[in-house]
Amino acid sequence: MTSSINTLADVPEFAAAAFSTSAAITDGRVDHTFADIAAMCDLVSDSLVTMGVGKGDRVVLYGENHAHWICCYYGILQLGAVVVPVNKLLRGHEVAFIADDCGAAAVIASPAMMPELANAFPEPVSLLPWSAFFDREAGSAGRVERPELAPDDIASVCYTSGTTGTPKGATLTHRNILTNALMTASMHGKLASDVIYSALPCPHVYGNVVFQSAFLTGCKLYLNAAFDAGEALAAIRTHGVTVFEGVPTMYFYLLNEDFAAADCKTLRMLTVGGQTMPVAKMEEVQRRFDAPLVELWGMTELAGLGTTHCALAGQVGNLPLGSIGTALPGVEARVVSLDDPGKEAPSGEKGELQVRGPIVMQGYWNNAAATRQTIDDLGWLATGDIATKDASGHVRIVDRKKDMILTAGYNIYPAELEARLSEHPDVAMVAVASEADDEKGEIPVAHVVLRPKSDLGEEALREHCRARLAAYKVPRKFVFADDLPKTSSGKIMRRALRK
Repeated sequence: MTSSINTLADVPEFAAAAFSTSAAITDGRVDHTFADIAAMCDLVSDSLVTMGVGKGDRVVLYGENHAHWICCYYGILQLGAVVVPVNKLLRGHEVAFIADDCGAAAVIASPAMMPELANAFPEPVSLLPWSAFFDREAGSAGRVERPELAPDDIASVCYTSGTTGTPKGATLTHRNILTNALMTASMHGKLASDVIYSALPCPHVYGNVVFQSAFLTGCKLYLNAAFDAGEALAAIRTHGVTVFEGVPTMYFYLLNEDFAAADCKTLRMLTVGGQTMPVAKMEEVQRRFDAPLVELWGMTELAGLGTTHCALAGQVGNLPLGSIGTALPGVEARVVSLDDPGKEAPSGEKGELQVRGPIVMQGYWNNAAATRQTIDDLGWLATGDIATKDASGHVRIVDRKKDMILTAGYNIYPAELEARLSEHPDVAMVAVASEADDEKGEIPVAHVVLRPKSDLGEEALREHCRARLAAYKVPRKFVFADDLPKTSSGKIMRRALRK
């Protein structure tokens, strides 16, 4: 058993040696110890090597959150192969595109996902149900001879969501992913005594850094395949969850539930990322749960988080809500002028957020042109997020560059409008998107989900906005809905609301 970690392939053995019979993963029904997980990872490696999968081969991993997903992830890496995690919501032809783009040697899927792949590939490809790996007893696998791996070897190719075109594969090394997980665990003060709740998809970098940091620190991970607010609250109460990891929409749903802080007394911290969250809602979360809400920010191209807060600051009530924190240790973050990308913007002025350091991807897989557009010669990665940075290094996201609405020459940032709308007590969830307009070019349209039993009307909401926003920022239309379109990780998809 290894007592040190040089690459991700070392993680299961390290965790088994350090934490052995402690529970590593539970779904509320079945617990798997760290030793169990290490043994199951060996079953995956043993099966793949007999099929000829080896160092450098790309293997697509397609399935829902499950202990078996994590075992497949590490089992692929133990062979020196490259794991290509894909979202369970992708359709078969989309998985086929990714497999073809990265030149995958095989596709591993959960039993639930196998039917989606039937007839999806124009040419034969090895399609493997992961259940076949675990039909044998854990521990019956022969120990596969593992290749020599270096921290800067490629570990994973993670495909972006493709919101601005076809998906691009962010190429990440063992060092990229390990560094991010270790720094995140350090900033958030993860301990072996923690019980972490996550329904974040494992293929998503947020979900990935959550389970990586749990394995590195010996936490117990309560892993849900899908988020349900009632089930999440029950898990907190029943399993003594200490850290809840989520995105804004999860908290919006939780706030609609009937619960008291006493029901969640084991919680020491909640985290939120993936999308900006109105401060009014963050304050409500902290009041209802009586625990600090720690904001974070990251992206696929950074192997997880880029900025966050030190959890200790939250425990002493010193978190500036609305700020995504400061750069991870050893990472640089700057805000550059929108007019002159080579020049840093003055403190507090809006510009594009850029990041540099050991968490930045190596580039996009087989796409040198896109890589050059994203990472400059000095190693700065352009994030596409408009932000401000103050003298203390705290960063605040204004909005996504591509989501900015141009109305009669004025720049409107949807996140600002969403923040003001969320201050109304009857608003449960809101997203602002653009609509083409012959006179103004674009106009903002607010899509609103109301709290249960609310009869709030359009005119009352318009008056609420007029009291808090400049006239040109007030949404020209209000659309009431029962829910809003979201990605598998829970992000609201503004693009799906645009007309």
